[in-house]
Amino acid sequence: MNSIAATGARSWDGLQWFMASCLVAFGFSLPARAEEPLRGAEEVREFEILVKGKPAGTSALRITDRDDGTTRVATEVHVKLNYLIYEYRYEYHGQETWRDHRLLSADNRATDDGKKFHAHVKVDPRGGALIEAQGRTTTAPAVDMTTNYWRAPDLSRTNSFSFMNADRGTIHAVTIERIGREQVAVGRRQLDCTHYRVSGGAAADLWFDRQNRIVRQTSIEDGYPTEVRLTRISSKQTQLR
Repeated sequence: MNSIAATGARSWDGLQWFMASCLVAFGFSLPARAEEPLRGAEEVREFEILVKGKPAGTSALRITDRDDGTTRVATEVHVKLNYLIYEYRYEYHGQETWRDHRLLSADNRATDDGKKFHAHVKVDPRGGALIEAQGRTTTAPAVDMTTNYWRAPDLSRTNSFSFMNADRGTIHAVTIERIGREQVAVGRRQLDCTHYRVSGGAAADLWFDRQNRIVRQTSIEDGYPTEVRLTRISSKQTQLR
């Protein structure tokens, strides 16, 4: 059965080639075949967010490595804090595409205590970033990292990076230092991670696993010590449409 099918497939391919040759010879061309959807390995990382050591929200990264060498990163963040007189809420929904540690495009939206923000990014013809945010368009150097911190920086050439606040679209210059290897608890497991420190236009401590993907983040947000720590990883093969 399989050999018959294979023979039929070869015959059909030969017939297509012959027809195409004839059409080209007489000035015609065949329509291009529809592109196959790219298949990729998809990983979902789920995190809990703690503010002053207390649970305050959750976040998730959906990371998809595509066959064309790009990586798509979808980020969801939900935070809720109850104060004495009001309730604070923050939501973030981001879609970013990366290649070789450079941001190619982004469409990020956030609602911060009722205020709405939107940052849309694409690469300009000169290789920099064209950023549309809050009704204004600006140009900036190529973006090396955003506040989703999904992947470890490449320190092989420099420790100075162009950094973007993912929801505001603002650009900052940061310096990143490699602190060293450390163990980070994820549930009952201990993951071997590398600790980095971000300083300059932004400040954070970051831990990345052997895949160079984020496991833990600590920072000061609006004056409050904030921690984002990994709770679960799941993965699968996916077909992109």
